[in-house]
Amino acid sequence: MRFSLNLAILVFFSSVLTSCNLLGSTSSFPNRTPVAWSISLEGYGEVEQSGGLLLGMADRTTEDRLVAVDLSGKEIAWKSDAVGFQGGDLVTASTEQYVYAQVIQAEGFYIYTKSGDLVQQVVFPDPYESNVSTMHPVVYDDRLYISNGRHLHAYDLTKPASPSLVWKISYNYNFKAVAVDEMGNLFVSMATTKDLDVALKRLDPADGSVIWQASTRTDKVNEQLAAYALEVEGEKLFAAALGTLQAFNKETGERLWVSDPLICTSDGIQVASAMELAQDTAYLAPRGGSCVFAVDLANGSMLWMHNAKVVPSAWFSYGGKPKYYNGVVYVANSYLWALDAKTGEVLSLSNIQDRLAQFTYVEEYGGEILVWGEKLRAYKPIR
Repeated sequence: MRFSLNLAILVFFSSVLTSCNLLGSTSSFPNRTPVAWSISLEGYGEVEQSGGLLLGMADRTTEDRLVAVDLSGKEIAWKSDAVGFQGGDLVTASTEQYVYAQVIQAEGFYIYTKSGDLVQQVVFPDPYESNVSTMHPVVYDDRLYISNGRHLHAYDLTKPASPSLVWKISYNYNFKAVAVDEMGNLFVSMATTKDLDVALKRLDPADGSVIWQASTRTDKVNEQLAAYALEVEGEKLFAAALGTLQAFNKETGERLWVSDPLICTSDGIQVASAMELAQDTAYLAPRGGSCVFAVDLANGSMLWMHNAKVVPSAWFSYGGKPKYYNGVVYVANSYLWALDAKTGEVLSLSNIQDRLAQFTYVEEYGGEILVWGEKLRAYKPIR
């Protein structure tokens, strides 16, 4: 998912252009953010921060797929060499004591202690199917929600080292995102077609039955695709469906508003696979686009749009999760950008270009901004 033919072509041609000095230089950019420290370890895409550990997927060419970095000690804590981690994107969910790791298209998931000991592999009751989901698993209280394509499973974590299946539901479409609010209410989105008009569902955590279902179809965008990102705040459920951000009443499923299309100049409509909610605003960096969007959570109006093409040699596409910290939005597209959260003004640009950091989740720990690509790098925030 994170490396495609298009990305390979982009990297190749951008390298050629750079060597020929045909791309604009970032050297004249007034504010450059230096690296505070780094660890020589390649990482990709989604990461999870849990109890001082940064969990992520390492080099695809090795068996050490799952890596835990001790952020306090600024060193690798442990690596996994599980054979089942070969051949797919890795996602994790964790508790205070355990890590639940899944590779897309795997037959199940692995359970690790926080010190890196492999406890066991849990096999799903049904095999994965083609076009498998990329849904990130979620832990809430003593419940793990995890999917393998068209099947969503709920596991009881009362005995966290040996979870038991509570229920499983199956549909003809893949699950794409899950969200749980502070009360344990469960929301999911599914891949759709033009014939399916109920991409969003609220499920009963007790048995997986449907409480309400809603459509993300809108006349503003002439397509109906799943919401690849779901977030809950207050009484609203926010869904980043293709080209829009939408708000729903989480109790009833009533749609409250649909934003204007989040279209970046010349990039067309892109899918946001993650979003950051802060200061009554949603920040999104859709995959494959060169823009970051800020949307008002009260009414769906667009507050600002930043286009990375303002710096010609740094316009590589986005695709990860932005991070809000102290009035600044940090987002990576091979460079780490620091944008004013209220205006979208570019405040700073990293002094390092890391092409593997295009689709990464930006994190914060101990007052430092973390970006994991060719290396795990920490930057001092500008505020």
